[in-house]
Amino acid sequence: MRVTTTQIVRALEGGSQSAAFTRPVSTPGITSQGEEMEPGVPKVLSGLLNLNEIKENCTHYAEMWPSLPPHLLIDCVENISTFPIARTTSSDILKGYIKRTGVVMKTFRSSATPTRTLLKKFYYEALLLSKIQHPNINPFIGLYITQSQKIFMISKFMNHGTLPQYLASFPEADRLKLLSGVANAVMYLHNLSAPVLHGDIRGANVLVNDDGLPYLIDLGYSLIMDISNSSFFPLDNILGGSPRWTSGEKLRSGEFPLTLKADIYSFACLCVEVFSGEVPFKHLNEGAVIVEVLIRHKHPPRPEGPGTLQLSDALWDMIESCFARDPTARPSMNCVHNFIESASTNGP
Repeated sequence: MRVTTTQIVRALEGGSQSAAFTRPVSTPGITSQGEEMEPGVPKVLSGLLNLNEIKENCTHYAEMWPSLPPHLLIDCVENISTFPIARTTSSDILKGYIKRTGVVMKTFRSSATPTRTLLKKFYYEALLLSKIQHPNINPFIGLYITQSQKIFMISKFMNHGTLPQYLASFPEADRLKLLSGVANAVMYLHNLSAPVLHGDIRGANVLVNDDGLPYLIDLGYSLIMDISNSSFFPLDNILGGSPRWTSGEKLRSGEFPLTLKADIYSFACLCVEVFSGEVPFKHLNEGAVIVEVLIRHKHPPRPEGPGTLQLSDALWDMIESCFARDPTARPSMNCVHNFIESASTNGP
């Protein structure tokens, strides 16, 4: 059953808490799509976030290509850009329109053949996004396939672009408010029934809307925790993300196990990026960054300059605690969010 154009337009016009499907949200999580699948297809993700259902659906649709999950399929995208408006390591980002409203369209790099591994990764992100809903996570609209069988993941387009682009255009923006919104989104992911490690928190993965509200994007390197044994799925996502925002235990397994606290380290790097206007370790190449983190046990220094007006000593102390080499010494995202929210409300 395809999603109707009316549903999609209502979602696009309804603000950050709308989605293409009616999904009342319970805390902490996830609700049923309520669609019936054809015989032999793993059941639609339902109720709380279920790791086994995610695995089954990823595998099924990767093997059934070009068949798509019918409950996610849309067919009303128009005026698709000829060339990408952005690129990531493995994806091209195009722009399209649904009833004159801009949407972002993520697909495989033009040179990439959709192998079973790539398809599983693509469906993993789409199925996960279809099950989450938060005012600071960019709403997922659905999947779209062209006549030439090019598949796209559709989400809302934000006119102000990424967080670094927004701060470059609006240097007087409330940086604490922006960070509080991102922290709120990560806190939501960490508190799901099957906790989600975002895995790639950085400025380029935060969009800003016309009202100056941040939206976390790109769950392509995320991992779902199996709470029965603290393992993560999918394993090939563990190595994802840029070293500049990546914790030591994620860069190299061994001394410390991978936990949700890897996101805490990355969020601290985002704080440095937001207050400095520069990427972490800006004077080092990525190889040197890895040496700095793994061998010298260093973290990005305290930012200086005009963007640091809201960066108090107390806030920097909290950020430094997020850089702790031992993940267990880092605060939870709940604590981080509460601290930043308090600083944003009461002043630095």
